[in-house]
Amino acid sequence: MNSSSIPVKCNIVGCYICASATVCTNCSTLTNYIMDNSTQTCLCDSSKFFIELASAQTCICSSGYFLNNNTCDLIPLCPANNSGCASCTLGSPNSCSACDASNNFQAASFNPSYCVCADGYFYNGLSCDLCNATLTNACLTCISSTLCLSCKSNFTLYQGTCSCLPQYYLFNSDTCLLCEVGCLRCTSGSSCLICDTTNNFTLVSSVCQCNSGLFLNGSSCVPCGAMAGCLTCTNTGCTSCSSVFGFTLNASTSLCQCNYGFYPNNMSIC
Repeated sequence: MNSSSIPVKCNIVGCYICASATVCTNCSTLTNYIMDNSTQTCLCDSSKFFIELASAQTCICSSGYFLNNNTCDLIPLCPANNSGCASCTLGSPNSCSACDASNNFQAASFNPSYCVCADGYFYNGLSCDLCNATLTNACLTCISSTLCLSCKSNFTLYQGTCSCLPQYYLFNSDTCLLCEVGCLRCTSGSSCLICDTTNNFTLVSSVCQCNSGLFLNGSSCVPCGAMAGCLTCTNTGCTSCSSVFGFTLNASTSLCQCNYGFYPNNMSIC
């Protein structure tokens, strides 16, 4: 598979299946979007108290509500046992003077009378659960057991889940590592799926190598002739040198060097 075969994700906001770069056919119910049939675009259903969190391309519940089985329910207030409040002041209305931090509740930024879960936790209707109990350890914030809102570095957020950025692979549950040089998609540091053909890499036994007549110089494929005295080369170095110009092959380094007592001038002649 080459770089031109890389599948392209739907990049229309809220879209799950698209017919083209500008036409969506199905909106992402995973992130709570619905289709607006009049405009054929995906939006958040404000009549059901959803609002859009643009940074996560996700519909979340409005302030004062929490996500409960794809619907927005009112966050309970004290003195309800599931309000997360540790110290409640009765009145009209009731107000919470201290949230139960020992169980990962904190005062809501939109209204301190409400207790919400701290970052890394989500409210399940009774208590605060860890995001990474059901989601990957790469998830930093979430609103349910299946919907992440932000990820660790080197991860990208897509449809509510964290996955490695292009040219990275999942090393463990919270770490992405860079693929080898020339590789665009890989499953490990030694197993590439797609090579960067645009920059003259080709896939050979799950490894990206420079095309014939080129060798790897740092992170780029360059012609054999760019190596002083080199006539033919492979991905790893020179295989034959120009004896006419006084070069011999150093087998241990795969480089051409001048015969003893000579050095190359600026025209690559010994």
